[in-house]
Amino acid sequence: MNSDPRSFRAINAELATDAKRVWNGANIIEEADGATFRLVSSRYAVDKAAAYAGWTRFVPCDLSTFTILDSETETFSADSKCVYANSFTIPLQDRKSFEMLGAGYSKDRLGVYWMASPVIGADVASFRIPKGMRIGRDKTGCWLGTERRPC
Repeated sequence: MNSDPRSFRAINAELATDAKRVWNGANIIEEADGATFRLVSSRYAVDKAAAYAGWTRFVPCDLSTFTILDSETETFSADSKCVYANSFTIPLQDRKSFEMLGAGYSKDRLGVYWMASPVIGADVASFRIPKGMRIGRDKTGCWLGTERRPC
């Protein structure tokens, strides 16, 4: 295991650190800094250089302002410059108008996104998630992920 017993500590039932490394069970989380690693939610963490979603490392646009946006599913996170679906940057066209819609969908004033993928052809103004559904709907029809489908 090659851990430092003096600095070794459990974070929770899955994660542990020492002064240099972070473990998820018996697996080392590559490049994670054990000395500065800390949880920000049940599935997101940060260290001095990066963020981790489900223990996948990514470098946010502005680590100092990194936060979780949806506490229920913990799919979306953001900082002052970018928004993320898990560890992937959403290619927003207007960060200031970003809003989460549900079912993995979000939008800004210029585009609709499912997770980190643009929903090409979706009508931004009419796009919504019908109550109790996991599909998108706009004036042109229904959407499953990024694919238009018959309603």
